[in-house]
Amino acid sequence: MGELVAGQPALRIESITSLPLEMVSSMSLLHRAVPGSTLDPWLIHTREQLPEHLRENLDLLHGFSGRMLLYPEEPVMRFRPLEQAHREASFDDLVAFMESLPAEEYLDMAANALRRVHAGFDRRWEPPQDEQGWARVLKPALTRASLDQVMELIANPVELKRRTLGLYQDIWDHVVRDAREDALPMLQQAAERGAALEDRGFGDAYSALTGQRLPDVLSHPPTSITRVAFCPSAHLGAFVSYIAYEPDLVVFFSAPGLLERVGARRSDAGGRAQLSPSPNGHVSASD
Repeated sequence: MGELVAGQPALRIESITSLPLEMVSSMSLLHRAVPGSTLDPWLIHTREQLPEHLRENLDLLHGFSGRMLLYPEEPVMRFRPLEQAHREASFDDLVAFMESLPAEEYLDMAANALRRVHAGFDRRWEPPQDEQGWARVLKPALTRASLDQVMELIANPVELKRRTLGLYQDIWDHVVRDAREDALPMLQQAAERGAALEDRGFGDAYSALTGQRLPDVLSHPPTSITRVAFCPSAHLGAFVSYIAYEPDLVVFFSAPGLLERVGARRSDAGGRAQLSPSPNGHVSASD
């Protein structure tokens, strides 16, 4: 008799649209869409049109949790957007959840984001207990934010919560609300196409939806990941984008790219593809 190996459940594969997840990817793309980047020019233009205070808040809250931009995804992943009860969640639903969390929870989110950053660096994680501890764990994770700026937020969780809620509200008001309404039919069409691949393995589904080979960083999901959700995005282009938040892995794929490959772009009476831009997609460390 051969060696006995403990079995692991197969990954559950899904293809969905999700407003909360689109908020995360919208913010990360806009943060990265600086002049000279190779992202969609629409994103670069949209970022340039944002009020200065919004750009500053966007860069501050994305700028202290590594190049994977982990902190801004914490509120949404704690909302559990893939649970059945939250599949059709509105922006108001998400904000109501975020407002219900005590300020200290936002400090915990910052600490958890930093823990994940250090895990990616294979660094020993020591939960910060004081100002020196926070400074020590923040320094390797800083990108565009300054240590002094972040330390001010860490010292004032009420302000950290206010700034985080403000960022979500402003991105919704200035960018996502109108753009998503225009793009939603296209995103839903792409998600429907993706649903036909849910019985395939992760690698096959990834290649079919993204048009790319599975990258090494995603080739062997840890056993703690039990569900993969593929979410269509309008502006990823050829980039790879994902959120790994146990037990879920969210992979964003280019909706226009998929629909072009399968010849499924919907056209109006004049023969023009109805693919209005929408700023979703979360470009990750693979950009």
